[in-house]
Amino acid sequence: MANTAIKVIGMPTGLTMTVDVVDPSDASVLQSAIAMTEASGVYSGDVTGAHEGLLAFVIKASGTPFDTQVREIADDVGPYVILSALEPVAFEPNTAYAITFTVTDDAGTPVALEGASVRLTGAGIDRAKLTDVNGQIEWGLNAATYDVTVTMPGHDDLTTTLTVSANGTANYQLTPTTSALVAAPGMSVGTGMVYDEFMQPEANVPVSFKLTAGPGTAGRILDQKPFTLVSGDGTNGTTLGEITSDKFAQGHTYQKWRGAAAGAASVSEFAIRSSVNTDSMTVPMESTFLIGETLGLDAEE
Repeated sequence: MANTAIKVIGMPTGLTMTVDVVDPSDASVLQSAIAMTEASGVYSGDVTGAHEGLLAFVIKASGTPFDTQVREIADDVGPYVILSALEPVAFEPNTAYAITFTVTDDAGTPVALEGASVRLTGAGIDRAKLTDVNGQIEWGLNAATYDVTVTMPGHDDLTTTLTVSANGTANYQLTPTTSALVAAPGMSVGTGMVYDEFMQPEANVPVSFKLTAGPGTAGRILDQKPFTLVSGDGTNGTTLGEITSDKFAQGHTYQKWRGAAAGAASVSEFAIRSSVNTDSMTVPMESTFLIGETLGLDAEE
């Protein structure tokens, strides 16, 4: 891999980082202390030796080893991406290219969309990740063509393909969904997305809500009985995994959880799951808002 670059992603910024190239058969060091330069969270360095075959890459911060990745290398191909153990959802370490995905809305001045799900399928991969506060995901991928599905509560799904043959970027703009629901005065339309444990939109999942607090008005008596929404299955005009309702009171706080609301046969019609299995949300003083994601397997009743 003479005169080719190696890149390490999924690392904190600001590190003084080097990489050693080691022969794993006898632990001999083929090239030591390759200096890595950081840009946008990706550390890059040049390998000058003619190394190939099964190699170990020892990643060091300030001279202290903290991770080793082993992979098969061809001498005449590059650059190479090495996914560190610090990468939360690491692909196989033998990926060749770093791709930055960015998801925004389609406004004149696009706004980054945090929590959008980007799913890739193809070349033996079927994975999904959620975008960060900058609307971005960093992924290591091999050269191939992938099917891409981007979903976000309150937006139309986007389906396309991505051909990877070099390091690069993939930018996607989502169009806000035109909701048929119109909230009454003082109420809001809330939209959310239900994902399974693999970050895929999940159909027919009950998600329940219970009013727990509000601004308060003298002489006003509020009903705190839980109610349930069921995520769409993609038929009859529904969006796969989406929940939506126009029955959320502005300025009020609700608990939400995966699962049906307490039924009439419950000991208390106001009973809900323990707080450890619920999330809390406050409805903004706006006509529409995002409920947020509801993740993972259903908790037990």
